[in-house]
Amino acid sequence: MRRSWKPLAVATTAVLLLTIVAAGSGLAHSRNTITANNEFSFKPNKALNVEFRFKPGTLRIGHGEKLTFQEGPAIPPSPEVEAHTLSIVAKSDVPQTIEEVFACEACGPILAGHDPDNTGEPPFNPVVNVGKPGLNQPGDSILITNEDPVIKARVTAQAGTTLRFICSIHPWMQGKLIVD
Repeated sequence: MRRSWKPLAVATTAVLLLTIVAAGSGLAHSRNTITANNEFSFKPNKALNVEFRFKPGTLRIGHGEKLTFQEGPAIPPSPEVEAHTLSIVAKSDVPQTIEEVFACEACGPILAGHDPDNTGEPPFNPVVNVGKPGLNQPGDSILITNEDPVIKARVTAQAGTTLRFICSIHPWMQGKLIVD
């Protein structure tokens, strides 16, 4: 009985192509990853939509585990991606209205921690810890930029804690870390 090699070749080629596509994306896809997605859309004389968001918006992570925070792909027409922070804030500091987004009181001190010289130019401080090392309390923040598109930080908050976070540059980007 003669066996055909064609089904095996097709399956091997499909697996190889999927591997190449996944590797070429440059994005980690671990369970402890939050990606800052940047999307734009435009309707003449109607709207320019800026859809920056965290994906996922809520992440369960174990106490002591490392979190990867990364940039999503650049979306044309811009060849670059936006800088973003994953900044821990108190529940009461999460903006709930458009007015609170534009007057984010928690954002200024966090941004000052990333840019201590107040120049708006690199080098920036990619990790801000206000207390114990790791992500565990309001004021802790990590920054991703074109120069540093992936940052890893350990989540050191106690199990049972819910950490709320925002992007202190774009405070409508909001999410939660549920620490197990």
